Amino acid sequence: MIGAKDNRHAGLSEARLVAKICQKNAAALREFHDRFFRHLYNFVFYRVGCRHPDTEDIVQEVMMAAIRGMPNFARRSSLFSWLCGIAKNKIAQFHAKRAKTATIEAVLSNVNGELDLLLQQVDRSPLPLEIMEKEEVRNMVGAAMASLQPTYRRVLDLKYATGLPVKDIAAQLNKTPKAVESMLTRARDAFQRVFKLIVKGHIELAGQGSHAQ
Repeated sequence: MIGAKDNRHAGLSEARLVAKICQKNAAALREFHDRFFRHLYNFVFYRVGCRHPDTEDIVQEVMMAAIRGMPNFARRSSLFSWLCGIAKNKIAQFHAKRAKTATIEAVLSNVNGELDLLLQQVDRSPLPLEIMEKEEVRNMVGAAMASLQPTYRRVLDLKYATGLPVKDIAAQLNKTPKAVESMLTRARDAFQRVFKLIVKGHIELAGQGSHAQ
C-alpha cells in the first residue's frame, strides 16, 4: 500500500507515469503496479482457465516485460491496451507450453515397449544392452547425448557407457561423490527431456510414413 508521502504520484498522467518509470522512479513503479495489476489480473484470469497461480505468474511477467519495454511505448494506444497486448502474447505462450507438454505425455503413453523401457531405465541404471543393440535407438540416444552440455555428456558416459561407480567418477572429475550424484541427477533430467522430444519426433515421422503408404 502506498503511503501518504507517495500520494503526489496518484494523479500522474500516463505520459508522466511512463516518463518516470523510464527513469526508474520507485514511487511511479508502485503506482504502475497499483493502477494496473488488478485490471491485468482480471484480464488474464479467465483466459488461463481460472488458475490463480498461473494468473499471478503471467501478470508479474507482463508487468516486468512492460517496465523493461517502457522506453519503446509509442502511445499509439492506452497504456492498458498495450499491457493487454503483452498479456495476450504471454497467455499464448502459456497455452502453447501446456499443449506441448500434454502432447509429449500423450505420445509417450503410446510409445512402444522398448523405448518406454529405455525411458524408465535411464534414471536408475545403465541403458539396457538389448535395446541399445538396435541402431534406431542408438541413433536417438546419440542425438540426445550430443545436445547436452559437455559436463553432462561426460558424467553420463562415465556412469552408463563406462560403468564406473560414483566414487570413481568423483575421483576422475575431482569432485565429491555427493556433487557427482547431484550432477548425475541434473544430467539424467536433461537427457530425459531431450530424449522425449526426439522420441516424439521419431513417432510423428513414423506415423507420417505409415499414412503415406
